[in-house]
Amino acid sequence: MLLCCSSRGSRPPLGELLVINLLCSRPLSLGFHLSPFPYLLTHWCCLHPLVRCLGEALEVAALLSAKTNDDAAFERFFAQLRPYYFDYGLSESSRECLLLGLYLMSLLTQAKIGDFHTYVELLTPKQRGHAAVKFALDLERDMHEGLYNRVWNACNTLPDKSFCHFAERLTHAARQDIAKCLDVSYEHLKVKDAMKLLNYAAKDEAKFAEFAHHEDRAWHISNDTVSFKKGEHEDLDLGAEALINQSLAYAHEIERII
Repeated sequence: MLLCCSSRGSRPPLGELLVINLLCSRPLSLGFHLSPFPYLLTHWCCLHPLVRCLGEALEVAALLSAKTNDDAAFERFFAQLRPYYFDYGLSESSRECLLLGLYLMSLLTQAKIGDFHTYVELLTPKQRGHAAVKFALDLERDMHEGLYNRVWNACNTLPDKSFCHFAERLTHAARQDIAKCLDVSYEHLKVKDAMKLLNYAAKDEAKFAEFAHHEDRAWHISNDTVSFKKGEHEDLDLGAEALINQSLAYAHEIERII
C-alpha cells in the first residue's frame, strides 16, 4: 500500500513515496517488488509511467545507500537501474547523471578501471559533460597520470554531498599508492616532508602516525624522521631471459612464414 499525503502542500514524487513505503515495511524486498515490472514495459506501453515511477524509486534507494555509506546496497540498486538508463529508452531523469557519476566513482575507488571505461563508452556526449560525470572522468585521468595534487584539490570541491564517501575512499587509495612509492624509493625521510607528500596537514600528526604504523607498512618514526623498509622486499624474478628467448622464437617463426 502506498503512503497517502493529506497535506495541501506539494506532494513528493510517486517514486519517493514508493521507496519509502517499501524500505520501511520490507527493506530487503525492494528488488522483489520492482523486478517484474520492467519486463512488462516491452508488452504494455500503458505501463510506461509506472516503470518511470519504479525507476525513481530505485534512484532514491541508490542515493540513500550512497549517503549512508552502504556500498553493497548502492551497487545492487544501480545494477537494477542499468536497464532503465540504457535499455528501455526512457527519457533522462533528473538524477540519472548524478547516479552515473557516483557509480563511476565507486568503480574508481575499487580500481575497476576496465568496468569504468566500459560504462564511459555507454554515455552520451551530453552525459559526459555533466558536472557529476565529468568529475569522475577527470579524477580517473589524474589518478592514471599520478597527479595526486589534483586529486586532493578535486576531492575538496565535490559536485554533490553524496560524493563524500567515495571521495574519502579515493583519497585513501591515493595515499596507499604514494606510500608504496615512498616505501621503495627512500630509506629515510623527514616527517614533515612525508606528511606533505601524503597530504596531511601539520595538525594531523596523530593521523599520520596511525597511517605509518599500520601493519601493512610498519614504518619507524624517530627524531622527526621516518624510516622505511627499503631493501627488505624480495627480489622479483620476472623471467626476462625466458621472455626474450620466446620472443626471438616467435620472430623466427614469423620470418619463416613470410
